[in-house]
Amino acid sequence: MNYSSYKSKIIKKFGVTLTEWPIYGCVHNSGELGQDDAIILRHALVTKECKWIKLSAQQWEAQRDTTNSEGNDREMEQEVF
Repeated sequence: MNYSSYKSKIIKKFGVTLTEWPIYGCVHNSGELGQDDAIILRHALVTKECKWIKLSAQQWEAQRDTTNSEGNDREMEQEVF
């Protein structure tokens, strides 16, 4: 998955997002997590607390209309829907 460009390459392109990301900060590569955070993420995915959702047409359009002036999604916080 393209974590460094999560917003532009995943959310804006496909109209889907992860909800309730359990780790502090924005969505990022799970391989960069420490053991404790990896366990927390795994639990959230297994219990479906954190899951993929399809954005409504309005949400998707709003995401496509937003731009990051720096051109890098990494600094942008994950929005919870």
